[in-house]
Amino acid sequence: MKKLFLILFSIPCLLFAQDKMLSGVVYDNDGNPLPGATVQIKGIDQVGAITNFDGEFSILIDSPDQSIVVSYIGFISETVDVNGQKNVTVTLSQDVSELEEVVVIGYGTVLKKDLTGSVASVEVSDEIARQSSTVDQLL
Repeated sequence: MKKLFLILFSIPCLLFAQDKMLSGVVYDNDGNPLPGATVQIKGIDQVGAITNFDGEFSILIDSPDQSIVVSYIGFISETVDVNGQKNVTVTLSQDVSELEEVVVIGYGTVLKKDLTGSVASVEVSDEIARQSSTVDQLL
């Protein structure tokens, strides 16, 4: 009797959860999937998902009228109204204005405005042309 009750109780719960499941794919401007993009329900910071290697995600939503916010480093965040859809496709645009704000250094990244030392770049092709026996001679 207990097994029958559990089965009868779990079926409506599973059906109810499927109605509130939103899935989708996140692409860049070129149509490439974006793995690792963040998908959150707008206004709720505790509920979110991250896209897989193929840019796909699944997230539980409370109501069909909610919106999701999709973000990715180097791209402009996009807000998408669900409007009762069960599947969405999101295309993010690159944030070109932010490209000059970050400087990549040998052991991490730092904002250009916070950089206190000097920055130099090395052309590897020029250095290989010289015959050096050790790395410190190349530098």
